[in-house]
Amino acid sequence: MNVFFDKERGAFRLDTPRSSYIMALADGKWLGHVYNGPRLAGGELDWAEACLDLDEKPYTPDRCLSACLTLPYEKQKLVTLHGSWARERGVQVQEIARGFQGTSSRRGISSHQEHPFLAVVSPDAAQERGEVYAMHFVYSGNFLAQVQRDQFDQLRVVMGIHPEEFSWKLEPGEAFQAPEAVMVYSAERLGGMTRALRDLYRGHLICRPYGPRPVLLNNWEATYFDFDEERLLEIAARAAGLGVELFVLDDGWFVNRSTDSGGLGDWEADRKKLPHGLAGLARRLKELGLDFGLWMKPEMVSVDSRLYREHPDWALQTGRRRPMLCRDQLALDLGRPEVEEYGWRKISGTLRSAPISYLKMGYEPASDQPGKRWTAAGPAGGSIPPVRAGALPAPAAIDG
Repeated sequence: MNVFFDKERGAFRLDTPRSSYIMALADGKWLGHVYNGPRLAGGELDWAEACLDLDEKPYTPDRCLSACLTLPYEKQKLVTLHGSWARERGVQVQEIARGFQGTSSRRGISSHQEHPFLAVVSPDAAQERGEVYAMHFVYSGNFLAQVQRDQFDQLRVVMGIHPEEFSWKLEPGEAFQAPEAVMVYSAERLGGMTRALRDLYRGHLICRPYGPRPVLLNNWEATYFDFDEERLLEIAARAAGLGVELFVLDDGWFVNRSTDSGGLGDWEADRKKLPHGLAGLARRLKELGLDFGLWMKPEMVSVDSRLYREHPDWALQTGRRRPMLCRDQLALDLGRPEVEEYGWRKISGTLRSAPISYLKMGYEPASDQPGKRWTAAGPAGGSIPPVRAGALPAPAAIDG
């Protein structure tokens, strides 16, 4: 095993008989960027990521964690984040007992219930003193964040895609790139950790290709489902006078949506509320000097919708059992090609129907009910096909 530091490229490199590992620098600060793959030939640094030597035959990994850190146990404590609606990011601190502990999600999303973060902090730490080793997962699906204290009082901290139900078939020459895990060390406990993460994400992860974010007003808390075009324009006119630049129309703009028990999946503008449609509302907002934004949640379907009545099998359900509902809705099985195609047409058609400069995407597909696995050829034991590219109009911002 050999470790090198390449001054010209500003990176450490560790070579083993079969693999190379690289930790890169950016702007003179550690980013925790790691290469893990076949040994690099000729001494040159190859910046490709997450490659596997498949020996000219298919391979299906069923476990792929993104970070692993070993520490001595010195009576540290474990910090995780949990929460619920309107009570997000609750801090939970606990002693690190022997065995496994941490946080995870197997619901298809990370969510505000379980956040993909953990920190190991010194026992006497306060907001501005003490040591902290933290990990944060740059991924919104199933995850595992775990610490193990073994019989020798060593801590093994890992983070990555949750192994349960994970598999990804790779043909010869193909690669799988695991999501990135950000690792932080701070001698200034949580305060220093927070500042390091903030600077990293603002400087390197949050892209702003459209310039500064606009000042926006969302109608949801003001109206919920009880609105029409004139009421929206009255609110918008007052907002424009206060310097608001963007008006976002939230839930309730489509047919059969006077409550949250119906309508999801159909995505047709309600002409009783919006007699001039989305395009007409956008035009009148522009006359007030406001851009137009819109809310959608295309991964869900209401039981009381035309889509569900015509295609109940498109929802994630388990055989003949009665489906478990949340807010009278189910998650669509986007692994099915025809469901993906339908969602694609509805999103693109809506975005083309009006000058929409901002898209707010609701994201609540908690997959507590398993569905079929799909390949390009149909239902099978493979994995969900990748999202395809296409010529959608580019909204000015995407809000998850």
